[in-house]
Amino acid sequence: MYRQVCLRCREQLPMYDEDFGGPYVPPERTRAPRMFPARSRASARGFLVAKLRAQAAWRQLIFESHLERKCLLVLLSQHAVVDVWDQPPQITYRNQDGKLKPHTFDFLATLDDGKRIAIAVKPDGLVERNGFDREFALIRKQTTKQFADDALLVTDNSFSAAEVRNEPPRVCRRLIFVSYAATASASRAA
Repeated sequence: MYRQVCLRCREQLPMYDEDFGGPYVPPERTRAPRMFPARSRASARGFLVAKLRAQAAWRQLIFESHLERKCLLVLLSQHAVVDVWDQPPQITYRNQDGKLKPHTFDFLATLDDGKRIAIAVKPDGLVERNGFDREFALIRKQTTKQFADDALLVTDNSFSAAEVRNEPPRVCRRLIFVSYAATASASRAA
């Protein structure tokens, strides 16, 4: 990346970021094995860029909903979290009927003690309406220790709005910016 040209020798000078003490290095792409469509009628899609303790470089972290974004902000504010894998590879489990089904967790968080926690983020209304809590109990029970040490279901009620609003000062140490495009059907109708 070049920002300016030396007037004397016409040589391009590299971009230099004085805040970080070196030349500009673009963030690494997300590690997510699957990408979601860029547009949706009723959810927010986007990414943020963060530097976690387990990584040497800044990395994109993607999210598919506003609730996932909130969960990610709270995760990044936790000092014990050293790495977050967004949209980790899917696992398979047997549902109540005994059929094999795939499930993709939203995040896989690694803690400083080495434990890995698989996190599924769902709206509370959807969990109640579809009985996802019962389905998640099966998923959690069948998640292998090679993938994660534990699995956690995060809903709207898992944290308050104040917790999300109060986290950014601590998050700013590891976070550059948040960018997401909300494409709600209500905003289209207006």
